[in-house]
Amino acid sequence: QQQQQQQQQQELQDKHEEFELKQEDPQELEGCPCLQEDSDQQRLEHGSQHSAMVSSADTETLKAAVAALLQHPSADIREAAEAAVLAAQMRSSEKSSSDSKSVEAAEEQHPEHSSTDRNAKVAPPTSAEVQATAKVIRSELTLGVEAFAVPGSNRETSGELVAGAQARQAFCLGHVVVPVGEASVEVPVQATVVLFNDGLVPWPETTVLVLAMGDDLDLPRLQLGTVLPGEHAEVHLDLSLPSRQTPQVAQSAWALVNEASGSWLGPLLFIDTEWAA
Repeated sequence: QQQQQQQQQQELQDKHEEFELKQEDPQELEGCPCLQEDSDQQRLEHGSQHSAMVSSADTETLKAAVAALLQHPSADIREAAEAAVLAAQMRSSEKSSSDSKSVEAAEEQHPEHSSTDRNAKVAPPTSAEVQATAKVIRSELTLGVEAFAVPGSNRETSGELVAGAQARQAFCLGHVVVPVGEASVEVPVQATVVLFNDGLVPWPETTVLVLAMGDDLDLPRLQLGTVLPGEHAEVHLDLSLPSRQTPQVAQSAWALVNEASGSWLGPLLFIDTEWAA
C-alpha cells in the first residue's frame, strides 16, 4: 500500500513537471492531464462528496472555508468564491421573498387567523411582561434668595427610604436651609432632574411623579408620559417651601410610578428642608 501511494505521488509530480515544461508553449497544454475537464460521472461523484462535506460541517467551519477562498492567492479562485457567495445570497433573498408572499396569500384566505398570529410575532414587550424602569442621572437646584443649599447634598443615597419602599434608587435633590420667621413667605425652589430610561420597554403614558411622603410643597403630582429605552427626560419640579416660626427639619419624597398599575419605575426623589434660626 505504501508503494502504491508513493507511485501515485510520483505520477502526480511527473504531471506537474510536465505542465511546467509545457507552459512556454500554450498549444502543448491542450493535452495536459492537469487541465482536462472531469467527465459527467466524475462531476457527479465530486458533487456528492462535496455535498456530504457541507452537510457535516458546522457554520463556523463553512465561514472559515469561504473566508479562505476569498483570500486565495489565485484571482480565478477568489472570483469564483465571490460569485458563489453572491449567488447564494440571491437565492436566500428570493426564498425569503417567496415565503413572505406565501404567508400573505394564506392570510388573505384566512384573515381570522392571520391578524392574531402576526400580532403575536411582532408585538413588542409590554410593561406587563417587562417592567419599565428609570434611573436618576443628575439634578440641580435653583433657590430663592432667602434659602441656600448645603453643598454636595444632591446625591444618590440609600438606606431606609429604599428598604421601606418599592424603590431601586433613592436620590436626594438637596438639603435646603431656610431661615425661620414670622412672615408667611414661601420660598420658591426649582429642582431640575434628568431621568434615564434604563429598561427594555418605553415608559407608559401613565407615568407620573407622585408624592410618596411628607408635605407636597405644592407639587402633589407631575405628569411625565412615555420615554423610550435609552433616552432621558429633563423634569422640572417647581416647589414652594412654607415658612416656619421655629427651627425644625422635614423631608418630602416623590416616586416615579405607573399610575395605571401602581408599580414603581425605580427612583425615589426626596428633598430635605431645614428651618434654622
